[in-house]
Amino acid sequence: IGTVIVHFDQEHKAMIWNKGDEKYYPNGVDDEDYCVLEFQANHGRYYRYDGKGDISANELAKYDKGKEFANYKKK
Repeated sequence: IGTVIVHFDQEHKAMIWNKGDEKYYPNGVDDEDYCVLEFQANHGRYYRYDGKGDISANELAKYDKGKEFANYKKK
């Protein structure tokens, strides 16, 4: 559960653009149909082999602390 932010600005669009994306957006980063959806989680539920569990935004923030991401991939 959380919030979705729709980004139409050049900075966000260029951040996740990859070679080959023009297949879907022929005008590149400036394609009027191209935008970036950012999901900010407040909390959630996960499922794995040993059952399910809940996770809070604070727990997510602790996990991400100190990690940098480039082009949505961990450096």
